[in-house]
Amino acid sequence: MPLRVPATLPAPPRRRNPRRGALIATGAVAVIVSPVLASAGPAAADGERTAGPVQVAALTWTKPTFVRTIGARGSAGLYAWGVAYNPVTNQTLVGDYRNFQIRRFSSGGTLLGSFYRPASSRRGVPEGLAVDPRDGSVYVSDHSKDNRGYVAKFSKDGKFICEFKLTSTYQAWMAMDANGYLYVSDSHVWHNSTNPPQVRKYSLNDTTATATEVAHFGSYGSGVGEIRQITGLAIDDKTGKIAVADTINKKVNVYDGSGRFQYTFAGGVFKGDLRGVAINASSRVAYVVDASAGQVERFNVDTGASLGHFGSLGTGAGQFADGGRQIAIDGSGNVWVADYGNTRVLKFTATGGFIGAYPNPPQNAPKGSLALVRDVAIQPSTRQIFTIEQDNHRMQAFRPDGTPAGMWGRRGTTPPLGFNYPRGLGIQPGSERFWISNTTEHQMRVLNKDKSLAFNLGLPSGSPANHYNEPIDVEFGNGQVYVGDDADRNVKILNAQTGQEEGRLNVAGAGVAVDPATGDIFVSSWRDRRIYHYTKNGGQGSPAVIGSAGTGAGQFQKPWDIDIVGGIIYVTDATRNVLVAYERDGTFLGELGSAGTRPGQFNNPSGLTHDAAGKIYVADAGNDRLQVFDTKGWVKSDANPPSVSIAAPGAGATVGFPVTITGSVTDNLRNGTVEVAVQDRKTKLWWDGRIATWSATKVYINAGIKGGDIRNQQWWFPLIGAQARAGYAVSVRGVDGAGNIGSVVTRSFNTGS
Repeated sequence: MPLRVPATLPAPPRRRNPRRGALIATGAVAVIVSPVLASAGPAAADGERTAGPVQVAALTWTKPTFVRTIGARGSAGLYAWGVAYNPVTNQTLVGDYRNFQIRRFSSGGTLLGSFYRPASSRRGVPEGLAVDPRDGSVYVSDHSKDNRGYVAKFSKDGKFICEFKLTSTYQAWMAMDANGYLYVSDSHVWHNSTNPPQVRKYSLNDTTATATEVAHFGSYGSGVGEIRQITGLAIDDKTGKIAVADTINKKVNVYDGSGRFQYTFAGGVFKGDLRGVAINASSRVAYVVDASAGQVERFNVDTGASLGHFGSLGTGAGQFADGGRQIAIDGSGNVWVADYGNTRVLKFTATGGFIGAYPNPPQNAPKGSLALVRDVAIQPSTRQIFTIEQDNHRMQAFRPDGTPAGMWGRRGTTPPLGFNYPRGLGIQPGSERFWISNTTEHQMRVLNKDKSLAFNLGLPSGSPANHYNEPIDVEFGNGQVYVGDDADRNVKILNAQTGQEEGRLNVAGAGVAVDPATGDIFVSSWRDRRIYHYTKNGGQGSPAVIGSAGTGAGQFQKPWDIDIVGGIIYVTDATRNVLVAYERDGTFLGELGSAGTRPGQFNNPSGLTHDAAGKIYVADAGNDRLQVFDTKGWVKSDANPPSVSIAAPGAGATVGFPVTITGSVTDNLRNGTVEVAVQDRKTKLWWDGRIATWSATKVYINAGIKGGDIRNQQWWFPLIGAQARAGYAVSVRGVDGAGNIGSVVTRSFNTGS
């Protein structure tokens, strides 16, 4: 099975559109190709067309009013991906892929602290780790689709030293030898016979922050010594040999220090999706992660003979939810494996005996907490609000009053509930089946109302039919299903019962909306930064384009999703942090929102929908919550701040795990948010729930709020970072819907063992 693609990887190059203005038949599928849009205005400087100045509405538009938030911040405490042992500090380092941190664990599994670069200076997500055995310096593969080839260097204590720009394009896997040479895998799905995957060796210079490539090797293919895709490498410190995992060929090749092929580890033992390699130079045992099987395979490093395996798929002790990731061997010969799907790192003996899972207590994302929530849908029969979370790989349900009602899903590939960075969700009218854009699995997952599997859509990359490439939005209308398949540069039109493709709109679409009055189709395009309009039958609508690229009122930077409520088009702009409103004739009505965390403010707003009463629900992804707005706009002046109280833990109480802080909040008109700051009384550090990390800076984090009366509600705050036998001081304040800030109330409590 090929390596599953992280959400931050580069998109494939854009294919030029075929002849426009035609209905193209491909077998039984009619592909509707958008015509040239003559009304799109003059060509812009970047080669795009622009719709020209925004037409301002002559009628009065009532701005929707904030009603409530749904959900609490919900990152897990460790999205474990990279792992490395530091022999200088005797610590195991674990890369936290979604919280952008490197976690430091003692030999006994105690979480000692975290480090990384701030958001303003980091290049991307931390993936592979390597440690210089001479001084304990830490190297992190810090890259993204816009910043390829970067490696960040930190001291053994986690202080940033410098960054290096490599000649590689994707170096998720790294290793460092005893002489300080850095080896990286330059390999991904786009490498081929003309651009083969390589192992690259670099000499590093801290003074000039330069990396000089001194050697490389690798040839593409499935023959002896050839490689298709590298997904792990390790250095044998005794012999200098290099073990390279190849996930497509399902084998591990061993090369000498000059890159000459030597031998292959015993074949036929891997199920697939190899993810990491580690070598114990003293015991002469190599360990290879076989993620598809949920196992770690053991080999004699000198002969390649199989020595058995340990581990299995699951959520229990010593099991992996989606297989392991990077693997490392500590100073005692114990084996540490990143268990990304279960948000933890596992520790085993050298022969595979399970020792422990860390962090301990667990820091899983609790029910009702959201992490990068990307879409929202309303179930008509229950009026429950369903969400899809990109970072937690799951679907959740909330009652109309905001009470958490259920959660389904995990990181994985196994249907029905294994997800891979899902970003879209729709509930089918009538049957109430759940259509989920399983985005980086390049699939559509369709579940029955009871969450059992109805069917999957999507074949491996390159298949001409039933092919998806990072699908985003799902919409229903005209008796069909519309899928914004952004990276495939089209909107797919599907049979609502079978999922069979019946047509395409040839536009790079992310969000889709169908006008219930006319059946017209509106598509938001990230790449073109505008809204495209089609008739029910796929012809050019009038106007053909709504909005234009820009930062002014009514313009778009990243129009994520689109909905039509009461005849008005609403569009979320994930970059401008606004909700934009247009009439269907292209008349700009207005917008609401700004960057921030308070009521009515956004951080990367994404999917949206509305209920039967006309209330709009926005997936406020970067703030890990939903926001609800009333299109009736019942604004009243309000100068009275809310008041909060803390119900639990009691003052001075000692509580067990998991730790949840609760209370109530009241306001004369409408509550907004409840903000909570927690300090560790011993370390004086503050909990930053945005990245699940204790830091020196006090920060208030939004709690979850529930209750049907928006003037009198309950709040809850999951403190997943609480440690055993510790003391904490809590500060809580309320912010109402008008932005008035209430007084702070405080409470101290302790945790038991």
